[in-house]
Amino acid sequence: MTTSYKSAIVFFVALVLFLMSFYYLIQVWLMVFASILVAVFLLSLAQLTCQIPKVGDYFAKLPHGVQVGAVTVAVLSVVAGFLAMFGSELVAQFADMKQLAPKSFDAIKDYLKSYPAIYEWLTQNAWAVEFQQDPKAFFEKFQDSIVGGLPAFFGVC
Repeated sequence: MTTSYKSAIVFFVALVLFLMSFYYLIQVWLMVFASILVAVFLLSLAQLTCQIPKVGDYFAKLPHGVQVGAVTVAVLSVVAGFLAMFGSELVAQFADMKQLAPKSFDAIKDYLKSYPAIYEWLTQNAWAVEFQQDPKAFFEKFQDSIVGGLPAFFGVC
């Protein structure tokens, strides 16, 4: 066995393991991708803040970590303000959606009966069967991750 043949086998095995990681570790890869996007966004926002005419001169003199930290605090403040203003409305809309979803799902099923392939897929899909059996329990799984972290004063029970 030559060295180039061995290195080709090692490369192929590494490539297969890398591709398999996309299947088995998709949540991890999505978090890595999202964290890279957030980092680029915060760094770009910090650089953009340095270019503001009067504030930018003082902001540019700060260390880079403090710049990014200040931008992060500002972005989190905007998000917290948005949640304080509209958090209870979001929770109420999600509760309405939990109540109206079974009716709309039945209407969709009735409409899709004219398309047999899609209707068959919908009736045999595991999530659709679970949704039909108990829609409120189906939505409870998502409510924990969507609005479960909001404080009680935003209207979350």
